[in-house]
Amino acid sequence: MEDASTPGKKRIWLRRALRLVGAAIVLLALVVLFWLRGALYHRFVSFPREEAAWQALRAQRQPVPGIAGLNDYRGILHSHSKYSHDSEVPFEEILRVLKSTGIDFICLSDHTIQGRADFNLQWRGLREGKLFVPGFEMKEGIMPFGVASGIVLSNQTDSATLARQISENGGLMFYALTALYMLAPGSRIYFRQVWVPSLSVAVALQLGQSLFGSYVTKFVNYNAIYGPVGAIMLTLLWVYVAGYIILLGGCYCAAGAGVRPGDATTPSTA
Repeated sequence: MEDASTPGKKRIWLRRALRLVGAAIVLLALVVLFWLRGALYHRFVSFPREEAAWQALRAQRQPVPGIAGLNDYRGILHSHSKYSHDSEVPFEEILRVLKSTGIDFICLSDHTIQGRADFNLQWRGLREGKLFVPGFEMKEGIMPFGVASGIVLSNQTDSATLARQISENGGLMFYALTALYMLAPGSRIYFRQVWVPSLSVAVALQLGQSLFGSYVTKFVNYNAIYGPVGAIMLTLLWVYVAGYIILLGGCYCAAGAGVRPGDATTPSTA
């Protein structure tokens, strides 16, 4: 009897082992699916929807006639490099992509390294016809660009001192504009919706300031005509020009967020 029952016991244990292995495989598959749920959702749901939306936008695109006498420059206003943990792309590869895609310039926005923004690390200036503008993402939404080489900024520095250091070392910062475009509307606004308009307005203000200064010093002499009142008139004129640029930036933010005239601008209290 023992010899006859031994094969039966082996079969029973084999079935149990197979069931346990099958259950373990199913459990492992469920764990993997749960772990990859976000990636799978994006792959089969989000990305197809986005591609369909892009196709619809491309179908509506209309060519815009160029303006004679102006040059067109295409660029990237926010990009990480090998110094950011979520990119790790070397500058040589960035240059190769810029050349292959016809991009003219790139504004770098790496994460700080142990809270420090070392502007001696990144590429800067022209590299084979492509312009590299160094920059970092710092605390409280502060994003300085173009600070002089060799300067190291720290997130431990208070915001006012940090802003002064950026300005004194030739940098460009648009934190104030970002805060304005985030806090002025009555509805909730996110940083990702306003940083591009803020940077564009900051660049426009810097360019406008330089052009306005050249205009005042080379083409007009208000003091000779209006005396001491001329300085006040020039100040008010610049305030008007700067305000107009800032308002255009607000329109840019509204357009990017899809706000239409007549939409409610106060947050719901429900």
